[in-house]
Amino acid sequence: FLEKFRKHEKDTHRKRTGIIALTAHVSSDYRSKCLSAGADKFMPKPIKREDLLKASLEIYNKLKK
Repeated sequence: FLEKFRKHEKDTHRKRTGIIALTAHVSSDYRSKCLSAGADKFMPKPIKREDLLKASLEIYNKLKK
């Protein structure tokens, strides 16, 4: 899904949308797959609110440049 989404963004000349992969999978292989597919961040569950807010802010600051 992420690969198709990123392709659509590129094909339609849209700004990149920040995506955080939230998952119960914690393996490094799964993390690599998510990031390779187009996720900006990977966060395994359970997720702390402050960690999610921090990750969101990092992506926002990275993409606004």
